[in-house]
Amino acid sequence: MKRIILSILLAAGVYGGEMPVMDSLEGALPVAKREGRTIILNFTGKEWCPACIHLRTKIFASEEFENQAGDRYVEVEVVFPRQPGAVKALGEEKLHDNERMLNEYHITSGFPTMVLHDGDGLPFAVVVGSRRTPAELIAALEEAQQVREQRDALLARAEGKQGMERAEALAEAMRVVPENLRFKYTDIVNEINALDPENTLGFKDVVEAPKLYVQQIESLHQLTRGFVGHLAPEELQEQAQKVQDFIQNTPNLQPEVAQLAWRVKSEIHALRREYEQMAADMQRAVDAAPNSNLAPRLRANIEHYEKIIRPKLENEASCEK
Repeated sequence: MKRIILSILLAAGVYGGEMPVMDSLEGALPVAKREGRTIILNFTGKEWCPACIHLRTKIFASEEFENQAGDRYVEVEVVFPRQPGAVKALGEEKLHDNERMLNEYHITSGFPTMVLHDGDGLPFAVVVGSRRTPAELIAALEEAQQVREQRDALLARAEGKQGMERAEALAEAMRVVPENLRFKYTDIVNEINALDPENTLGFKDVVEAPKLYVQQIESLHQLTRGFVGHLAPEELQEQAQKVQDFIQNTPNLQPEVAQLAWRVKSEIHALRREYEQMAADMQRAVDAAPNSNLAPRLRANIEHYEKIIRPKLENEASCEK
């Protein structure tokens, strides 16, 4: 009922403390622009993901968040349902659009992941995961806002500068924005490249690389879709070879796509109980994109294998002798 009332207030241009929830980024832009709000693009498994449910029901719906931050944000849910009814309700076209956005923004850190946008639709920070309390999330969002402030201050310094000096100033502003979000700054990146034709600042592929990433990640998903839990051991080996061929034969393979491919291959080894190969491919996944959002989780998995699983397997092997 609160969401119905909120929709009526939105249509009438009336806002209270509760954070508006919109169906699309395009729909949220006028609200953000007019009200000076920040858009939270929330990638979520809202009906099955425990952290997402906690974020929605215990954080965003709390009086503390509503009173202290509700009038500063507008949320756009990018939903990935699992329950059949929820999947059907969302619709195939919307689900495909959401998957495209997931790939476009390089969301590999799990749900929920929140990408913050200003009123012009430019993303500037990522907040991964929920928090235990509304106060902790509010603090995380405020910390993320500092990226926007730093970006804007550096862009202001670029005003009035010319040539390579301006390119360097614009590049400095862009470097405070997470790398996976810079593709949205088309005008700024194109200006940097026009002023820096030798690509000394390294921005040549910033706009085009995400398009290549989306193409490659969709190919990888198509290759591996549905194999877990459905393939016999010999079929898993065949699947592993297909992933290996993908890694070796894909031109200009993007680092994070390579990372995901190596992770898939490590999961195949795990299913076949080939644990040493699993750990080796997991390390290759880390090496492919060591600064990605996924890399810390992979490192934690490797550490768990080395400290817990490997000694246990060695002890079992010793007992069998």
